[in-house]
Amino acid sequence: MNKKELDQANANKIISIVSEYFNAESKTKCRKLGVMLPRQIAQYFIRKNLNLPYQKIADLYNMKSHATILSNFKKIEFNALHDSEVSFYVNDITIIIRQDKDLQRYRNPLEKIKEMTLINDILDVKTLFELRDIKALLLGQITKI
Repeated sequence: MNKKELDQANANKIISIVSEYFNAESKTKCRKLGVMLPRQIAQYFIRKNLNLPYQKIADLYNMKSHATILSNFKKIEFNALHDSEVSFYVNDITIIIRQDKDLQRYRNPLEKIKEMTLINDILDVKTLFELRDIKALLLGQITKI
């Protein structure tokens, strides 16, 4: 699969996770809060996790302009900090997305390296040689350390 196909598959997976979580269809254009909020949260997670351009996310939702996606992203980002209900949803869905094996399979290996570097002290990995081996392992260049 190329990057475009992986992004499309991951975006659809995130949409389905959010739709299941809220028991609502998040690709419709309905303006009811019960449909609008899941759609905004799905768009937020697509942007945050896949870093797709706003226009590509708009294309996923058959929208002409990226402006609505940008507005929704900013709205959820703000409300995740200031609204306890939205914050709960975002935190809960974040856990679900992180546990989803299909999405983890497509994650950028460099993100894993950054995480490994952040927990450097926990793993007691101190030398550049060991970090290089971990990087090679995560990139699939070697099979074991």
